[in-house]
Amino acid sequence: MLDPTNCYQALISRDARFDGCFYTGVITTGIYCRPVCPARKPKAEHCRFFAHPATAEAAGFRPCLKCRPELAPGHPQRPQKGTLAYRAEYYIRTGLITSEQPVSSTGSHRSGPAYCQEDLAKALGVTSRHLRRTFRQHFGVSPHAYTQTQRLLNAKRLLAERSLSITEIAMIAGFGSLRRMNALFKQHYQLTPRQLRSSAAHQVSQNLHFEQTYRPPYDHTALLSFLGARAIPGVEIVHQHQYCRSVSLFHHNQYHQGCLAVDWLPEPHSKVQITLSASLAPVTPQILEALSHLLDLDANPAEINTTLGLLANHNPGLRAPGAFSGFELAVRAILGQQVSVAAARTLAGRIASLGTHCTFHEDQSITFDHQKTTSDQALTYYFPNADQLDECGAQTLIQLGVMPSRAHAIIALAQASKEGLTLHPGSDYDTTTSWLNSLPGIGPWTAQYIAMRALHRPDVWPDNDHGLKKATGLSGAKLKAFMNQYAPWQAYATQHLWSQR
Repeated sequence: MLDPTNCYQALISRDARFDGCFYTGVITTGIYCRPVCPARKPKAEHCRFFAHPATAEAAGFRPCLKCRPELAPGHPQRPQKGTLAYRAEYYIRTGLITSEQPVSSTGSHRSGPAYCQEDLAKALGVTSRHLRRTFRQHFGVSPHAYTQTQRLLNAKRLLAERSLSITEIAMIAGFGSLRRMNALFKQHYQLTPRQLRSSAAHQVSQNLHFEQTYRPPYDHTALLSFLGARAIPGVEIVHQHQYCRSVSLFHHNQYHQGCLAVDWLPEPHSKVQITLSASLAPVTPQILEALSHLLDLDANPAEINTTLGLLANHNPGLRAPGAFSGFELAVRAILGQQVSVAAARTLAGRIASLGTHCTFHEDQSITFDHQKTTSDQALTYYFPNADQLDECGAQTLIQLGVMPSRAHAIIALAQASKEGLTLHPGSDYDTTTSWLNSLPGIGPWTAQYIAMRALHRPDVWPDNDHGLKKATGLSGAKLKAFMNQYAPWQAYATQHLWSQR
């Protein structure tokens, strides 16, 4: 429950620590804002406070055009990762469940909310009734209402990109038609998408540009150092304040390929700037969500460090990175079994050469910072997908220098992925780790490392990890007892301990 007095104090002080923690609906204007909104602050009696944009919009408020609620960092009190509510929200935010149907000739929506909820419930392995009950308990609205709000906010964000047509935006945001998007914009925002676009000041560009906020402190140097040491040659590049990679995502029965770059803006801006190839426009929601997990942008350091205590004192801005691609991370984890980080990186680069070669056309090219200083790094491959690795077979991997046991484990992983194994934050932990542990060559350490990063579970850590034993001087039951004191943030404790070695 939100305390109106505390919320109003945070609102009038424009305290950035509370950005994304709540939203203020102003009765006199019908608009809801972030606490950091630069607009003149309303009187307390004119304010209503909401935990989520969906509940604000369900109450009849429309988003502010100045502070843009869609850019707020994730709510610190979102359902715990791995819970049913969180997994359902992940599916909605990434658009993995496509629930909008084309509008019929009469203008009616053929399937409506039931379609969304039934498909989402089926993907999560629960009944639609249980899903609705759980979702209302955590978010105060139905899954359909939350989905509708998320699509509207995605469309609102994309409208700032003048390189995209409004029809393209309707499809990318998940609407079944332009007519459907226009109708919902008028109903919720009292504006048409074209009117909203006219207020955007962005210039036309061949690439797509987005900003993502985070809560300080954020040690991006440490995070980039961690990612850089594990960057797959030809697929990822880490240079100074920039992360770059090639991208190949399967969506709507086809692969969308291109590249991206993430730049950290200098302080006091608590933002990253994301640049995508125009060819990646159809998978924008999935990419932004994947980057949020990879870079741990939604973390709340104040809450985490309260639990970690002295362990976090040396670096309160240290983050626990997730993964951009769960399958890619899992292959990398198998390669890293009992070898150095550098050796695993070399092998991963060789495996990357089995993927599709990058040939960036004009609409896919991005100028990266590293191109200004060096020519020995380049994005040359899309990491091979499960089908490609399975087709290559274990013998091909062995010829690249991969040990036979690990080569067979990678092929088994590829086959499991083709059979339905999913490795993303919406996956069920017990099902995923049980499946991973059943594969040859994958033990508890590998399964838990994959869950910690690919599923981005903050309460998971790699049991019996050599680095943790070396950092703490403990092993077995004593190490488990030591890590349990940092629940539910053991993944962050792991990162701190690794950094102190």
